[in-house]
Amino acid sequence: MAKPSVAAPMDTRESIQPLAGDPSKDNVAIYPFTSATGYDYDYAQSVGNAVESGFVRSTRFNVAERNRFGAISAEERFKEVNTDNVVKIAAKLGAKYIITGHITGASSNPVYNSYDHKLQSYQTTISLSFKIIEVQTSLIKVAESINIIGSGGTTALSKGNSYASIDGITRRLIAAYFPQRFKFMAVGEKEMKKKQEVLKSFKIWGGSDHGIKPGDAVEIYILNYVRNPATGKQVEERTNLGIATITAINSGTTATCEVYRPGKYGAQMLEVINKSPDMVVIEYTGGAKPKSFWDL
Repeated sequence: MAKPSVAAPMDTRESIQPLAGDPSKDNVAIYPFTSATGYDYDYAQSVGNAVESGFVRSTRFNVAERNRFGAISAEERFKEVNTDNVVKIAAKLGAKYIITGHITGASSNPVYNSYDHKLQSYQTTISLSFKIIEVQTSLIKVAESINIIGSGGTTALSKGNSYASIDGITRRLIAAYFPQRFKFMAVGEKEMKKKQEVLKSFKIWGGSDHGIKPGDAVEIYILNYVRNPATGKQVEERTNLGIATITAINSGTTATCEVYRPGKYGAQMLEVINKSPDMVVIEYTGGAKPKSFWDL
């Protein structure tokens, strides 16, 4: 069986200039997204734009604009990229990671009421194969198959809402694979629940400079370290205390968080914070409260 063809990079010129930016941040290059044959290329362009915006708004990286790669041909738009080739270009840009995306399915269809079969709305569904590749090693750090869904009163609105949801998806992926941790700052509000004092809100050393915003979720836990007797390596262990939602950005480096279900988890959190505040770690988990065992 013949090996399927893949898209070659558009621009291999030696004149490509390395990406300049904050030296404390990793450089990321986002290659123009492609699409499977038979789907409107506008889906790939719009999803690529949304993913790029998500990386920029995270403020975690120096992001190379996709036009740094040049324009891709009509034929290349409908083929998956050749990883080896795009990694070479990303290396010239000085990127630590390169992002690729390929639309494997896309549709916008009417949704009818099950009772009287009247038109209820429109739904856009987009299937995306998404990768984050480490440039130095060419190893795939992240490989995800993502379903993006949006609804609206018109086809245009359903498409727009599906693209709008990508920002949150991108930020959750970043949080999952590039953990962002903050230090506990101070106790905020406390209240009495069942004759015991519980933590209702607290402040963290993290703010707008770190790309977080009101509505984002964070996980609170204690870090402990143990040594593996077989390997001699130090192992990080986490004890979960709860989750919280960021309610206010107080500055570029500080924010206020509200504890989720303080009556159930706030007493333990407050006890640990009072005893060992330096052991408490807050980790960004994404743009929405995650579903987890905290909901049980």
